[in-house]
Amino acid sequence: MKLGYFGLVAVAAITAACSVLPQAEIQPSQTVPAGEVDVSYEATGWTAKTLPEISAGLAAGEVTSVELTQAYLDRIERID
Repeated sequence: MKLGYFGLVAVAAITAACSVLPQAEIQPSQTVPAGEVDVSYEATGWTAKTLPEISAGLAAGEVTSVELTQAYLDRIERID
């Protein structure tokens, strides 16, 4: 399966977004103030993969650009 235009656009958008976002400097030993939700910043699933792994997954049909985009949107919502 070819990556296609929208798959390439998704990978390019994710690459651009990841390159400008600052890395969270939260240490696991830090405590969360009372009343606040403890959020894990650890990436999981497709959001934890490298760009070559994501590109290969898209090319092999293991994930679609829609699924990949939704995974990143879900991660943003969970952390934001």
